[in-house]
Amino acid sequence: MALHHVVYLHGYMSSDLSYKGQSTHKAAAAFPSVKVHTPCLSDYPRQAMQQMHGLIDDILEQSQPVGLIGSSLGGFYAHYLAECYGLSAVLINPAVEPYDLLSDMLGVKTNPYTHERVEHTAEHMDHLRALERPVTGRSRLQVRLQTGDETLDYKNSVRYFEQSDVRVEQGGDHAFQGYAEQCPEIIRFLLASGSAVDFA
Repeated sequence: MALHHVVYLHGYMSSDLSYKGQSTHKAAAAFPSVKVHTPCLSDYPRQAMQQMHGLIDDILEQSQPVGLIGSSLGGFYAHYLAECYGLSAVLINPAVEPYDLLSDMLGVKTNPYTHERVEHTAEHMDHLRALERPVTGRSRLQVRLQTGDETLDYKNSVRYFEQSDVRVEQGGDHAFQGYAEQCPEIIRFLLASGSAVDFA
């Protein structure tokens, strides 16, 4: 049985212990051929993407397919990686232009999950800006948004991903209510998409 990899990328100042990451693991139990990865990403963008390039390169070197799920800042990262590798991705309330969103949050903070102290600077915002990519793989992207997102304006994602499969739900919030229930459908999309199945 071929092994299919699904990588969940968490959001800003979160970790592999996030609710959606754990929900992805639980949903994947119904798919015997699926292996889920929920890496604990560095709070610094350059290091986080070094982690992800290493993980994806290792999977692809084994000629095994991989699809991405990303939430919030993880959605921004997932889009960057999808464009770099030609992968399919599902973006959950993704951040658009996060270097602007986070510019007012510079300074020292403590990650509530890892309890590590993190200092973000303008240089880190430049690192985020360097990861921005135009949307080219529209058929490989699915974007799920909730209008009640209190952190991000969902309309920015509607505009940015306008020719992709954008699904807007009324209400909800930034955490994306109902993710656990939708996760099996999300995994099926990744399994059915070209880059998640036919990579050679």
